[in-house]
Amino acid sequence: DSGVAAATSTGGFDFWRGVGEAFATIPENLVGIAALVTDPLGLKIVEVTGPQAAAAAQGVSSGTFGAMASRFDGQIGAFAYLLFILMYFPCVAATAAVFRETNARWAGFVVAWTTGLGYMTATLFYQAATFARHPSTSSAWILGLLALFAAVVAAMWYTARQKESFTGAMPEKA
Repeated sequence: DSGVAAATSTGGFDFWRGVGEAFATIPENLVGIAALVTDPLGLKIVEVTGPQAAAAAQGVSSGTFGAMASRFDGQIGAFAYLLFILMYFPCVAATAAVFRETNARWAGFVVAWTTGLGYMTATLFYQAATFARHPSTSSAWILGLLALFAAVVAAMWYTARQKESFTGAMPEKA
């Protein structure tokens, strides 16, 4: 808005003034990013203003915050859920494209692999973040998931090597 005001008051657009004003907003925007990372669902407003005022400000029922807190185990659980959602099963269009370009086995592999990676990432994050609450259980989950991941990668490597020796084709080295 101030760039528009500067353009109308001086009769023209001042590029460098606009650039300076844009750079001046960076610190304020970085503070906003930090708040989003530390509170991805905006639950701090509940602590500050109370559940009724927070619900009114966000246009939801007051029971929404209680339901979210009970299902997500706080911010750590909510962030783990967001990690899973970002990485799991690709959209139907992407899966259909993989199917069309390859075959059903590859499409199934993509679905299983991305869902598995999403689950593993979310679980590893949650168990590492809550390690102090239950160290033995967290250790078992972390070690178990890492061992499973290593076993799956080793199986894929072994299967690829078997197919190479069966067909006699060696991959070209770059």
